[in-house]
Amino acid sequence: MVVKGVICIAGHYLNSPGAKSYRGDYEHDYTTLVQREIHKELKQYAVEVLLDDEKKRLTQIISWANHHIKPGW
Repeated sequence: MVVKGVICIAGHYLNSPGAKSYRGDYEHDYTTLVQREIHKELKQYAVEVLLDDEKKRLTQIISWANHHIKPGW
């Protein structure tokens, strides 16, 4: 199976950052970091990666993603 592209959604956004850690950072900080690492790894395999907009709500991201899914993804 060949993966042509993926949409990588972090899961939290700036206005709803998730739980706060004992160090004062939020889940959003970690999920965004993981999202960027996934993006960096997949680029090495010539996989197209679309990242969500961290300023939009999940319902907006899902709608956006549905409009950007391509055949073979």
